[in-house]
This record gives sequence, structure tokens and C-alpha cells, in this order.
Amino acid sequence: MLALWEQHGDAFYHLPDFVLRQEWFHSMSYQTRSSPSFFASLPVDGTLLDWGCGTAENSRRGWIDHGGRTILMDVPGPNFDYCKAKYAPFHVEHRPVSEPLPRGYDALVCLDVLEHVTEPIKVLESLWDGLKPGGQALLWFDDSLPAAGHLPDSIALRGDYDRWLLKHATIRWQGGFDWVEKPRRWWALWT
Repeated sequence: MLALWEQHGDAFYHLPDFVLRQEWFHSMSYQTRSSPSFFASLPVDGTLLDWGCGTAENSRRGWIDHGGRTILMDVPGPNFDYCKAKYAPFHVEHRPVSEPLPRGYDALVCLDVLEHVTEPIKVLESLWDGLKPGGQALLWFDDSLPAAGHLPDSIALRGDYDRWLLKHATIRWQGGFDWVEKPRRWWALWT
């Protein structure tokens, strides 16, 4: 697969077998953007929401394979159908993004999604509202590729995303992705 990427560049997204390419891409990104430390810090009996899960490869390696309770949400289609089949033996719920968001989850994964939605800050706010106080999120807002379904108007809001995080979250780590924590008390962010 790496040879295909090197040979075809952006055309890689337009080759057949999109689901398998997504699986490959996200398995590679786990090593560079997802943090095993993030998943290791989650409560063993906690619930993880992976919103815009794609093939859920990041959550699989860090959480699902270890028996963690998981809610996978995405747009119905080939990726989502693949997830339903792949994770049937695990303690995983599958919900289309058209359903209301669950409430009270301990952790949130939202990687490579916000650049595909028309109102990324509203989506982030909704996801944040459902996260428990003290809950953690692993986020990635990819503003580097003006292709592959990325919306230019959403990408232009990357600065708003950064400001929102600084106002509402405790930054645990940044570097390719954002590992943030929801404060336990609302006044923790006042300066």
C-alpha cells in the first residue's frame, strides 16, 4: 500500500477499494498521531465515543482490542458497514451520526473528521457537551489537505478550533494531534 501512495499521491483516494485504503491509512496514522498513552489513561470500565470513526482502526488498536466499551458513529456507507461486521464480536455499539449523540462518555476520539463537516465548531461543542467532566478527547482537525472531501470553508475555521480548545479544554499534549481534557470544574479555565 505504501508503494501505491508513493506512486499515485492524491490519486490514492480515487483508486478502488476505498475501505481497505482507509484501514491502511488509519493503521499507519495510529503510530504517528494516536497516542497509546491516551488510551492507557482511560478508565478500564469507561466508555469511548469514536465520532466519525471511519474504519475505527485507531480505536481498535488502543481500546476495542482490550475490551473497552465503545460507541462508533459515522455516516452510513461502506466504512460503517465494514465496522459493523469487523467489530461484531466486541462490546461495540454502532450508530449513524444522524442519531442523537450519547451523553456521559469518558473519552472521545474524533480524528480526521472536523474538516469534512460544514460547522466543525458546532460539532465540537456538541461532542464536548456529552463528554463527562474530567473526560479526555483525542482530536485531529486536518487542515493540510485541500482534497479528499475536505471542505475549504471548514478548513478556514482551524484558527477558531484552536481558540475554542484553549478556552474550553486543558491541553494534555499537542503535536500532530490534540490530547485534551475537559475540566472537572467550570471555573478551572478562568484566568
